[in-house]
Amino acid sequence: GVEATRLALSYAMDALALHRVEAKVYAYNVLSINALRRNGFVLEGSLREARGYDGRRWDVLVFSLLESEMREQRARDAFPPMSPWPSDARP
Repeated sequence: GVEATRLALSYAMDALALHRVEAKVYAYNVLSINALRRNGFVLEGSLREARGYDGRRWDVLVFSLLESEMREQRARDAFPPMSPWPSDARP
């Protein structure tokens, strides 16, 4: 999960030039929550009892990561750019 998220973030930043990436995860999905946090996502809030599962109501947690945070993490991890274009080719 951590590596897959890292690759998806690189694609979002390099190929799509996104400024912000948002993820929603059910509160019972601890593995996904941990993967998001390990990739620098910040918890913004929760949609309280928004999901019924296994006879119980669960919160949906909303996480986000901004471009500046992606760049900081990439520099720390020495993760190379994935874009097929040179970095100065984008607007």
